[in-house]
Amino acid sequence: MTPEVLAPWISLTLSVIALLSIVYGWFTSGEKAVAADLTAHKEAVSKGVKEVGETVSDLERRVQALEGELRHLPDREQAHRMEIALEKLNGRIDNLATKLDPVSAIADRWQELILEQAKK
Repeated sequence: MTPEVLAPWISLTLSVIALLSIVYGWFTSGEKAVAADLTAHKEAVSKGVKEVGETVSDLERRVQALEGELRHLPDREQAHRMEIALEKLNGRIDNLATKLDPVSAIADRWQELILEQAKK
């Protein structure tokens, strides 16, 4: 083969290689940007996951504190029994108040008697 016959074939081969290099570079150049974006998104997601985990931990602590505070409070049955006891106590106080009315009247009359005797 003579160089005049090989020259067009070598030129065509080199042109195809150059064209393929350009096409490959064009397609893979966006790949770097996508990889950078993907890395940024992964970092943002991991940061968000950490923040959510911290928030959940804070909420768990707060719930545990509230549960600890609520354990010693009376339940529904105990509150009902206390209401009944208070009603009984109010009834007894009202009964005592009605029984003390005559005593109060006696005290008032006694005071009037003492004041009248003091005037004499």
